[in-house]
Amino acid sequence: MKIIRTARTILSVTALAWAIPFAQADERAQPRVANDSVITAKVKTALLREPELKSFDVSVETYKGEVMLSGFVKDQGQRTKAVKAASAVAGVAGVKDSLVVKN
Repeated sequence: MKIIRTARTILSVTALAWAIPFAQADERAQPRVANDSVITAKVKTALLREPELKSFDVSVETYKGEVMLSGFVKDQGQRTKAVKAASAVAGVAGVKDSLVVKN
C-alpha cells in the first residue's frame, strides 16, 4: 500500500510540474493575441480614415506587432498612403507591404 501511495504522489507531482509551464505560456500568449487584435483594428481604422484609399480592398493581419498589408490598390500613391497610415499606428513594430497595384 505504501508503494502505491508513493507512486501516486510522484505521478501527481510530475503531472503538476509539467502543467505549470504550459499554463504560464498560455497566460503570456493571451495578452499578445489581444494586443495584435487591437493593433489590427487600429490599422483598419487608420486606413478607413484615408479619403483617397479604398481600404475595403486592403487586408490587415498582425503578429507580434508586425503588420502585413495585402490586397489591391489602384496606384503607387495609395500603396504609399496605406503603408504610411499603418506605420503611424501606436504599437506597430513594422509593416510588411504585400499590396498589389492594379493596372
